[in-house]
Amino acid sequence: HVTPVTTGNILIDVDGNVTIAANTPTGSYPVTYTICESGVSPANCSSATVTVEVVGKLIAVDDIVNTPISGVLGGDTGINVLGNDLLNNSVLNPLSITLIPVNNGPLTVNSDGSLFIDANTPAGNYTVSYTICEVLNTANCSQATISIIVQELPSISLIKRAIFEDNNGDGFAQAGETVRYSFEIKNTGNVVLSSVFVTDNLAGLVLSGNPIASLNPGEVNTSSYSAVYSLQQSDINLGKVVNQALVSGTSPDAVVVTDLSDDSSELGDQATVLGIKGCEIEVFNAVAPNGNGDNKVFRVRGLECYVDNSVEIYNRWGVLVFEAQGYNNTDKAFRGRSEGRVTVKTSEELPEGTYYYILRYKDGGSVLQEKSGYLYINR
Repeated sequence: HVTPVTTGNILIDVDGNVTIAANTPTGSYPVTYTICESGVSPANCSSATVTVEVVGKLIAVDDIVNTPISGVLGGDTGINVLGNDLLNNSVLNPLSITLIPVNNGPLTVNSDGSLFIDANTPAGNYTVSYTICEVLNTANCSQATISIIVQELPSISLIKRAIFEDNNGDGFAQAGETVRYSFEIKNTGNVVLSSVFVTDNLAGLVLSGNPIASLNPGEVNTSSYSAVYSLQQSDINLGKVVNQALVSGTSPDAVVVTDLSDDSSELGDQATVLGIKGCEIEVFNAVAPNGNGDNKVFRVRGLECYVDNSVEIYNRWGVLVFEAQGYNNTDKAFRGRSEGRVTVKTSEELPEGTYYYILRYKDGGSVLQEKSGYLYINR
């Protein structure tokens, strides 16, 4: 017969039957027992050890996530595949199992059970399988799958940048000089966009380009659209050009998405502001009526911004030889000829030499300003 023995959760009864208590942890359990001869020689006994290997009941349970998640930004989905997996019919302790990271397309199950998704994952249904194994018994494994829905999230962005081209290269803006605009269009959603086009309502702006037939998630287009704008005197007076464009695109489900342009960020909607310098007064005091270029007239750069002005020019004896209201460097400009009222004959070419000018103008605050100095006629 067997002498009954209990070691921990392991019981060996008189008939030699081994019983394991419920919820016995996984492990190896050695139990020593004794058998003796019945009847004639009850003292004839012998002992031995039986080792009981307890394997936990490990169940990896399939996960079906019915709430659509975003696939645009990527990263941690907030879902953990271990949350419903069981060991011995209880929620398992993550430390009791191992999970080898697994990747399936845009989905990754990490060793801690967290589920990550790639940025710009297209909308659709996705499944990934994973396997967990018990730490104390590496042969005790179970497999399951997790299924998720990535929702359709169409979106688009537009960045609009401006460059003053300074066509005459003097570092200052004049009416008629050009501003060139570039457009950076990005599909910031997770579905393909079609019929992508830009509109820009700045009066006088010439927009060039054609609609983009297809723009994939994450794709950036910088070549389809450009624009040129000719500066107006009003822009120069203001000291800047401010405007904003609009981009739109259509998703496969016919959802139209739009975005107002930003000057630097795909997330912002700040209008593009180009500062321009053109109203600084600078007097060029050399006049060469018989020469070439801008110095054929007495030129005052920036005076176009201050139409309420006057210019007087005197010879070395103080005789007024020229005067004009609303001087503008073009049709009202000193070309080395007399237009005075006193002793010098009108329209007569003035001799080469030194003269004296007085410039008066009202600035942007209607404050009267005056500049004066010498100018030189060279023939």
